[in-house]
Amino acid sequence: MTDQSRYAKKEEWLTEYGYVLGTPEAEKIWAEKVELDENVYHGRIQQHPGLILDIQPWEAYESPASGRVITSKAQRREDMKRTNTRQYEGREQEEKEVKRQHAYQESALDSKMTDTIGNRLRDLSPSQRAKLNKELGA
Repeated sequence: MTDQSRYAKKEEWLTEYGYVLGTPEAEKIWAEKVELDENVYHGRIQQHPGLILDIQPWEAYESPASGRVITSKAQRREDMKRTNTRQYEGREQEEKEVKRQHAYQESALDSKMTDTIGNRLRDLSPSQRAKLNKELGA
């Protein structure tokens, strides 16, 4: 690739993502992109279909959960962790998550109930245990 065509790609890419050519910010992001491209090309970073890197550009938005401005994927992950939220994945997935959460809560409640009953039975005096066994027919 010639220097002229490389510059044309740089100009096109930076313009597409809203950077002002010649600014320190644009030069920094371009250098990061070139380094990433070279690392992928030389096999230092393997490309995987599900791999999502924390590189700009990232369209900033206000988090509905915290009200903070999110400017990177790392900030987004941290915000979701801090607010105990997760990415919306569609109605079907949301319904599955609700069922999973209900099952988890039910299991936790069952466990607490079992522990409480066990503790209460253990705390009974021998005469109270005998009376309970008689009432239960054991």
